[in-house]
Amino acid sequence: MAKTTLQYTLRLSVTGLLLFLIFRSIHPEEMLEAVTAISPGYLLLALFAQLACLTVAAYRWQLIVGRLGFKAPFSFYLGSYFKGAFFNQGLPTSIGGDGVRIYDCVKVTGSAEDAFYGVFIDRVIGLAGLLLLNIAALLLNRTLLPTHIYYPLLLILIALATGLLLLFFLRKFSFFTVGKYLGFLGRLSERYFQVYSSLPALTSQLGLSVLIHLLSMSTFFFSS
Repeated sequence: MAKTTLQYTLRLSVTGLLLFLIFRSIHPEEMLEAVTAISPGYLLLALFAQLACLTVAAYRWQLIVGRLGFKAPFSFYLGSYFKGAFFNQGLPTSIGGDGVRIYDCVKVTGSAEDAFYGVFIDRVIGLAGLLLLNIAALLLNRTLLPTHIYYPLLLILIALATGLLLLFFLRKFSFFTVGKYLGFLGRLSERYFQVYSSLPALTSQLGLSVLIHLLSMSTFFFSS
């Protein structure tokens, strides 16, 4: 009983602190002015796009953890994603939200390392979708940016995409199977290959990542 009370007290304290940090950075007059300036129809579309974005992202995460051999209902992943999104509003980066998801995922995997892999791989495939969108945009419109920015940026994006691809092959090198840090990279590569060893799994999750980013951009478009 005492332990349960302590847990609820801690949760309420953290939630209260996050709400304080969020509202401290908001100017009520400016927020009210911005909200009233938005068409109700566009506001509903923005809300729908954001909810759809989080729902698809939670589904992608469920697929990843499922490929790692762990099962949980979709409601678990959706709830954890919403909690992570809430924490992201009060913290300077998205690391806090990822920490919440890892903490929740331990309940499914029973291992902090496997929980980390599940969240990290989710981030990797999300980055891959973003890189794909950026590379496609640059290739489809070569006048999008000045030449001195266009080509260096394109090379950087291609290099990052190549780095994500190379993660598949780290497991093949023996020195990535020993030691604390190199061994960790080797195990990460093994899990990465386990999730994306089949082409349908890779293409479907990459497609979901692209959809998630498009929904996120739609949210900003409808609310601006």
